[in-house]
Amino acid sequence: MNRSTYLVCITPRDAATSERLRAFLGRLQPSLTTLVDAPGVIILGDANAASLTLPGGRGLIWGHLFEQVTFARVTDGVRPALLQPADELLRSHWGGYVAIRSFGDAVEVLRDPSGAVACYHAEIDGAHVVTSRPDLLLEHGLLLPAIDWTIVAQSLCYRDLRPARTALRGIDEVLPGMMLELRAGRAQSRCAWSPWTFAEPGPQSSDPATAAATLRACAMGSIGAWVDCFEAPIIEISGGLDSSLVTAGAAAVSTAASCITFGPAEGDPDERPWARAVAARTGLPLQELTPDASIVDIARTDSADLPRPCARALSQAFDAPLQALGRLQGADAFLGGGGGDSIFCLLHSALPVVDRWLEAPPHIAPGKRRHVWSIIAIQNHLEGYGREAIAPLVAPLMSQPILETCLTIPTWLWCSGGNNRAVAREAFRDLLPAAVIDRRTKVAFNGLVHRVIRASLPTLREILLGGVLARQGLIDTQTLEAHLKTVTTNDEKLPELMALVEVEAWSRHWESLSYTSPSFPGRSCSYSATSAQAATAPVKMLSNRVAGGGCEMPGSRRRSRRSSNRSELIALASSIAWKRPSRLARSGAKARRSSIASARAAW
Repeated sequence: MNRSTYLVCITPRDAATSERLRAFLGRLQPSLTTLVDAPGVIILGDANAASLTLPGGRGLIWGHLFEQVTFARVTDGVRPALLQPADELLRSHWGGYVAIRSFGDAVEVLRDPSGAVACYHAEIDGAHVVTSRPDLLLEHGLLLPAIDWTIVAQSLCYRDLRPARTALRGIDEVLPGMMLELRAGRAQSRCAWSPWTFAEPGPQSSDPATAAATLRACAMGSIGAWVDCFEAPIIEISGGLDSSLVTAGAAAVSTAASCITFGPAEGDPDERPWARAVAARTGLPLQELTPDASIVDIARTDSADLPRPCARALSQAFDAPLQALGRLQGADAFLGGGGGDSIFCLLHSALPVVDRWLEAPPHIAPGKRRHVWSIIAIQNHLEGYGREAIAPLVAPLMSQPILETCLTIPTWLWCSGGNNRAVAREAFRDLLPAAVIDRRTKVAFNGLVHRVIRASLPTLREILLGGVLARQGLIDTQTLEAHLKTVTTNDEKLPELMALVEVEAWSRHWESLSYTSPSFPGRSCSYSATSAQAATAPVKMLSNRVAGGGCEMPGSRRRSRRSSNRSELIALASSIAWKRPSRLARSGAKARRSSIASARAAW
């Protein structure tokens, strides 16, 4: 994700900015530059980051913008087309951006469908602040950090669900494809781009050759456009299909790009032969790095400055050597195949077969619904990496043209001949080695995870069994303690255990700064005690899942693939993740309505 710093302060034109906000904006300078200073709108940002300033103080487009048809990068902010309504802008352009544009007495904040640029919103002193760095609002005291334990519980139970409401109170996210309209001091959001538009049976093409050709042209154009934006991009090749496609697209337009891959930890499979084959075929240089399990600090999280936890503890072993290489080479972007499985419709179910027989009805078929949900869910797994401190992490396969193209392809074409992601394989067959195109296996780093857990077991026991999540009642410490005594390399619950570790580290960081913390002067812990009771329902289900009780949580990929429709997921969220004791029914119902409304808006 692109987390380059921008901050927008929006006030009603007849209202003055508070003294506290003015002082805050002053403190941000000179590290941030004033890019727009117009009545009711002040925009600060990193002067070296990609952006387009609109004429007449009308606003700014933060990030990268491309033409929809030609894939050419837009470098001129005075184009009249950039001030057309949001729906038209989305049809004529794409990219990784947040557009802040003034229209009369209203200001619109539009986040592109890929979600490539972070975008958060808070209301402070009657003004609306939109930024990629909500931690600045907390660091400078404009908001007091307070953890929303309802959202933390939800993040443990439903890791693929990302509502607009974050786990820090007072901070909301403008979700991908959404637009926030600010008028007369009031904020209203609406969906400006919807995946369902392209998932309708009408626009879908059933011809395999046409689908493959369309996808190839679209993917090559999108990947090439992204690679052209950078002078020294590094592409991470896993040896799998998705990152190999990105490498092929990059090689077609750039000789400055370089590739890296990771060798195996002891006991894990070796993916380097496939990565070497891709590098040899594309002609791009390849460096082989080794993940370092010894540097993983499970008490630390790279998502500490984010307003919600991310399951990224293990990524420290990969990020540290990658950051060192990035600094050495002066990398200005990291690219990978993130999101590919979801975009290329990798569904572990029979739903595509069902779709084949449900092609005629006007409603969206079950497999295509699952395809859309899978794309939405991947948004929660594309940030929180340490390498983002050096350069943006770009997922070219999440580009709007690729999203729209893939959604128009029927699900049964994606599994043609019994091959997953079949359309993508055929689209790039002549550009990549056959061994990679026809590869079916995927590698897990269970050996590395197990080594991290065994080396950190005393610390892990301490921080989980006596930590914040335990105090909040979000985990069953007795069951978890028993499970920690029997952890093995092939344990299916290793990812869930690492997720607990990551959320614990994130929660500890913000609780240490929170006004609900026992250490915060002049405050009590009454909210934390209440939250522990409010999380009663997720407790047993979460502990059962981690400790082998046989309860599969709806947030897991396995459970998500089994769900048959959107209403089922919303019903599960309603009945499990936000269930409350009777004396908390009012606050629980409010939280439930807010979370479900956010989910519906995203879907």
